Amino acid sequence: MRSTRPFAVDAAGTAQPGADLFLSYAGPDENWVTWISDILESAGRTVRVQPSESPGGEYAVSDIGAEVARAERVLAVCSPALFDAPWCTLEWAAMLATRPLLLVRVADGPVPEVLATVERVDLFGVDEATATRRLLAAVGAPVAPRPAGPGPDSAVGPFPPLLPAGWNVPRRDRPVVERATLLSQVRRALTDGPVRAVVLRGPAGSGRTQLAADYAHRHASGYGLVRWLDAGQLPLLGLQLAALAGPLGLPAGAGAGVDATIGAVLAELNRRDRWLLVFDDARDASGLWRWLDQSLPARSGHLLLVDADRRTRRAGPVPIPMTVPMPVPVVRVGLLPRERSVALLTARRPDLDLDVADAIAARLADQPLAVGLAARLLTEDDLDPRDLLAGRDGDAPVALCWALFQRRHAPSAPATVRLLELCALLAPAPVPLSLMRAGSPPSRRGRIGPTHRQRRGDDERDLHRIVAVAVEHGLARRAGDSIVLPGLVRDAVAAGLTPARRRELGDLAGRLLAAAYAQSPVERPSWSTQAPVVPHLLAALDTLDDADDPHQLHAWADVHCSRLYARGAHAAAEHLARDLYRRNLGRFGPDHRDTLATANNLAIALLAVGQRTAARELEHDTLARRLHFLGENHPDTLATAANLAIVLWELGEHDAARDLHADTVARSRAALGEDHADTLARAHQLAGRLGALGDLGNARALLDDVLARRRRLLGEDHPETIDTTTDLAAVLRGLGQVRTARALDEDLLARLRRLLGDDHPDVLAFASRLASSLDDLGEFQSARRLAEEVLARRRRLLGDDHPDTLASTHSLAASLSASGDYRGAQELFEEALGRWRRQFAATRTRTDRAVRRPRPHPDGGMAS
Repeated sequence: MRSTRPFAVDAAGTAQPGADLFLSYAGPDENWVTWISDILESAGRTVRVQPSESPGGEYAVSDIGAEVARAERVLAVCSPALFDAPWCTLEWAAMLATRPLLLVRVADGPVPEVLATVERVDLFGVDEATATRRLLAAVGAPVAPRPAGPGPDSAVGPFPPLLPAGWNVPRRDRPVVERATLLSQVRRALTDGPVRAVVLRGPAGSGRTQLAADYAHRHASGYGLVRWLDAGQLPLLGLQLAALAGPLGLPAGAGAGVDATIGAVLAELNRRDRWLLVFDDARDASGLWRWLDQSLPARSGHLLLVDADRRTRRAGPVPIPMTVPMPVPVVRVGLLPRERSVALLTARRPDLDLDVADAIAARLADQPLAVGLAARLLTEDDLDPRDLLAGRDGDAPVALCWALFQRRHAPSAPATVRLLELCALLAPAPVPLSLMRAGSPPSRRGRIGPTHRQRRGDDERDLHRIVAVAVEHGLARRAGDSIVLPGLVRDAVAAGLTPARRRELGDLAGRLLAAAYAQSPVERPSWSTQAPVVPHLLAALDTLDDADDPHQLHAWADVHCSRLYARGAHAAAEHLARDLYRRNLGRFGPDHRDTLATANNLAIALLAVGQRTAARELEHDTLARRLHFLGENHPDTLATAANLAIVLWELGEHDAARDLHADTVARSRAALGEDHADTLARAHQLAGRLGALGDLGNARALLDDVLARRRRLLGEDHPETIDTTTDLAAVLRGLGQVRTARALDEDLLARLRRLLGDDHPDVLAFASRLASSLDDLGEFQSARRLAEEVLARRRRLLGDDHPDTLASTHSLAASLSASGDYRGAQELFEEALGRWRRQFAATRTRTDRAVRRPRPHPDGGMAS
């Protein structure tokens, strides 16, 4: 890296002395660094922030040293987190002390002796206005007012500043080219218009994603919740929305499916304000907006869509359905004017000849991404600028920069090159670093770096060092614990791979993916950790030969599809199952075992999303093929028959469904054994069908048998045993054996409380049902006490206005009415009704303000 400090580029494209302040910090203080840098930039100073990817060690020292050498002054954001960091050594502190240094203390604590005499300013323990004055005075900058918040409903946030709930925005890459005008356009469009949504549109490499990240960082303090979402695959977007339940403080019931969680998240967003959702890589911005318009009608927060649909690069507003009276504003992000490109290049290389700089800018087509990559390369002293003019005339600008980086850095940073090549073969979506860790010790299979350089205990540091090289050269960016390649970088890297290299990296990707799935919990995996891997699993399947699947990726894809369905992510399961079925049908034909497996999964997913007729046709076809090739008692055939029975029941063909189910249970007992898990599951399902048809005696006999076997095999506390006990209690009530059923229910409630805790949503739901049963038994006082307990807990946990709390209020009122306490019942009924009306009125007001006309039923778009 060069020893001369860089220059910034102003709005006119003129190179000015800049990046005069360098901020060094530790990761836990990122909220302080965001606030400090915004204050300094508002006062007219230019700031460079130490990349938090720098892992420390020898690489970090040399990297930070180069940044320090280019800055007029260094600001070290000091807290115990900084001095406790493994890369913050006395040598590092002594190196900083060679430049004008200011210690910006954001927490009380000891300072290393080597820095004891260094100038310092304390920002902790005071209000924001005082901290602002102290900071600006310490750097000799005039006091400047804070920028306005994101909207008229903004609230003053806490100080010291906290990052909003749900924060996962990519780390900020401070732009050298000033984009204040574009940021102002985004803010005005979000705050002044009735739509409260903006689309960022521009050619590839124009910096749309970075502009969105800059906006989120700049206005973070004005939001209570901010979430960055990958919108590249709409059907899988729901999994990311479901993960917002935690940041929103919604209860996570063990039995709540993903689709139900998505509904709860959207309902909560409609009730709140001061939130920002950023949808990156929105390849179908119009389709995404159509779904958002239907799902978030109140539009009480802000929506920022980063358009990546290359098919809609045309003039005019984004097409919006007729439910919205005006188009969503579009902020267009374009290429650089030539003078800005030249200024940016010469800022990083002040001795660069202007004619050469102009030629480089022309060669790079003034593409912001390519010019930024070239500017980073120009900071290397031994680089001949004319190397950026080499290559064939048809080479893409980014491809030219990648080729130059590869030639120069492959010998010194082979693991970084290997990482970028691997990511280029995966899907164009964030790549979780957990995937790279999947091959870590003890096996060390799938390591992205050379194994002979690894040291025990240093794997995490080495991984971050590998990523840091890519980030610092602009070839990738960090988004939380993921790495993202810009689309043009990905294309350039992939285009340069030889067939042999593709095969090698494809095998590595397969090993990493298989290891990642093998390490995931089989039961109830977290969709927030599983969802990011799905696009890469599908991309890896595309690289397989017709019959060669050494890492069993097809099997893992089916497993993941089943996991999605089991967690209630039905739309995502249907999308994945359909994609897998299409792939296998085209590669293997309709009779191959993999094709039939995915057909079976697809049929049950189709049923879950309401496509019953299509599910029956596909399940009929699959059963016929499995009967022909496998026989009627094969486990796969029995699984398909059981699924077809479920489909027939949902279609209303109850007698046919019961007969097929009974036959399947009999064959499962003969082929698999009476204690087999599949046999017991099918017998339990058959009991449910018999009970629904009024055959309660046979339903009870089946459930008695299943419960006895599950108690013996699994124990009293297993979820399947508890499910069977619950259904048996319901059948007993239907048979009039209410006191036996009550004893089972009370035992279950005590068991659930012991296993899950008194406040668990499933426990409260079961207790509410038991209170209703006690009312039916005429045990009004016991019912009232239980209903009052449930209401009190839900009020404390969820608040008075939560739908579950209002349902409990209604239930208690009904219990009071049944016991003759009509006055108390009336008061509770009126309270619940008033709260429902106020919620509806608030939502209706926001809806009318944003839409001003009724919305039709959804006509497509995103299913989940």
